[in-house]
Amino acid sequence: MTEALERALDADSPSARRMVGPPVTMAAAPRVPALSNAEIAALLEAEDLEKAGA
Repeated sequence: MTEALERALDADSPSARRMVGPPVTMAAAPRVPALSNAEIAALLEAEDLEKAGA
């Protein structure tokens, strides 16, 4: 039993191996337009006015 445990501990562990590349390929996410604080405030105000029926 001891010899088997020592052999297992001496073997290369999966965490010690160097990863060559990512295991999964990620699709490129769609770009989100960058808005200024003023533009965001204007959009929120327009949404509030639309909900209020104005």
